[in-house]
Amino acid sequence: MVLIKMFKAEKPLIAVLGILCSLWAFIWGWMKADAQGLKKIMMIWSVCIGLSVIGNIIAGAGMAAQIESGEFQAP
Repeated sequence: MVLIKMFKAEKPLIAVLGILCSLWAFIWGWMKADAQGLKKIMMIWSVCIGLSVIGNIIAGAGMAAQIESGEFQAP
């Protein structure tokens, strides 16, 4: 949805940059959230990124604990 709004509101090159670099689409989406009506989508996207970071931290801590205890066997 953010990319569709980007193609309509900006030059095509900026939208292509959003396809190649999702960080740019994320930043642009927050910059234009009110003007383009993207507030709800950007909130959902931000929550998903936050949950991903938290999940990776928990998984990394679990893996470190397994390695430290000697339970982890490398394939």
